[in-house]
Amino acid sequence: MENPNFNSDSNRELETMFDINGNPVAVKTVNYEIEKENEKYIDAEIEHEDLFSEENAFGLMIIKTRTSLYEFLKKPIIKYIIYGTILILYPVYFGFSIKLQKPFAIPRDLNSSTIIDDYIFSNNPGLALFILSIVVCLFFGWEILKKKFSHQIDFKSKLNLSPRIEKISPWIVIGLVTLLSISYLIYDLKDYRNLISLLGLSVFIMICIFISEHPSRINIRALIVGILIQYILGVFILRLEFGYRMFQFLGSQVSTFLDYTDNGSRLVFGEHFADHFFAFKAMPVVIFFSAIVNILYYFGAIQFILLKIAWMMNFFMGTSPTESVNSVANVFLGPSEAPLLIKPFLSKMTESELFAVMCAAFSTVSGSVLAAYIGFGVAPDHLITAGLMSAPASLAIAKTLFPETKKTHADWEAIRNVKTKKLNNVFEAISTGAIEMIKPIGAILANLIAFVSIFSFLDAVCMWFFGMLNLENFGLASILQYLFWPFAFLMVKIEKKILIIST
Repeated sequence: MENPNFNSDSNRELETMFDINGNPVAVKTVNYEIEKENEKYIDAEIEHEDLFSEENAFGLMIIKTRTSLYEFLKKPIIKYIIYGTILILYPVYFGFSIKLQKPFAIPRDLNSSTIIDDYIFSNNPGLALFILSIVVCLFFGWEILKKKFSHQIDFKSKLNLSPRIEKISPWIVIGLVTLLSISYLIYDLKDYRNLISLLGLSVFIMICIFISEHPSRINIRALIVGILIQYILGVFILRLEFGYRMFQFLGSQVSTFLDYTDNGSRLVFGEHFADHFFAFKAMPVVIFFSAIVNILYYFGAIQFILLKIAWMMNFFMGTSPTESVNSVANVFLGPSEAPLLIKPFLSKMTESELFAVMCAAFSTVSGSVLAAYIGFGVAPDHLITAGLMSAPASLAIAKTLFPETKKTHADWEAIRNVKTKKLNNVFEAISTGAIEMIKPIGAILANLIAFVSIFSFLDAVCMWFFGMLNLENFGLASILQYLFWPFAFLMVKIEKKILIIST
């Protein structure tokens, strides 16, 4: 029987329930969704009414004042006021600093042998401030002039070069530099055994060409220029005391900067965190540097640096901006930190560019890896020299083994308009950069544990197998030692250490 009290047009539904005798009874239930919406609407009205009621006149006055202040601060004149204040205050600061520090006052007790160590690259913060200020002024001056006059000057039309001359002119420069390099090599040759390393370099290049993924697409320009830059850097660092000390100083400054991670590691892991070197000393460096990179992306500094370095590498080697920047960054940063500079572009990079990133990571020694090797007792100057010379060579070899066959998506326009994660403030940039590294650090640690453990197991199996033939301690490491002996022979001239190096 239909319940006469039920109104089908109301916001209620019919629900069948049973009394204690089991007889069905039709009852009315509330449509809770509509009731909740009505409650929200009422709450919104109350909040709206309270906010703008006459009783809150003081609050309204504060809101209007704050809104007006925000609107005023967004005006272009505020930006010019800030820039003008910096332009006025910084020269004052610079002048007083230079006067107090006296960077150009060379002490009388210095001589030509100690001036580099005791004056230029130590105990002279005023000179560092002077050089940094000059570099920054040159960068900003170049940007201003480029924006103002680049569209007014067409250099190609002024030079009137034919397409043929434009095509062969880079090769003429490369040929002249190659000729000069060979001439200096012959002049500087003092031991015939050095020719073994030259032979080894030629053999390695031929092997790379032979096993190349696309031999017909090899970028000969990148190969030749990369090897030439490596040779020029070698002469600058190994033959000139100034060059050697300069890059040693830069490497020490980067290490000092990364060592600030120890403060956070000490807070989280305790005073003896360095006892577990890789997990608690090296990996936190990745978190710290990721946060720094996120801050620089937030302010647009990384995009500015990327464009400058990438333009230079692209001019000489014809490589893409992202792989060029990663290669240069690996000179001072570790294999885990350097790719963070190009993090927004990693998903868009071609296979050839990703291969170049991996080659650069394995070819250089810097950052946390540099600190680890120094902790093992390796001379830091040797590591810095090897890492710097390997940066251009890694690009040359990568572009030979895996030549580019696709158009890069990370071009100049993409870098200028890079879309990073929307961040509201610098604190969110720090937090986001740190949190994003949790998964990569877990992957690094997991892979290290897995591969080292498996290698140890296989080494033990080989020792057991060859132990049956009375070959003591002849495991997988010994097998690889003899397999790579020819390559080590082509790299060094010290016969007694060839087996050690080939391990």
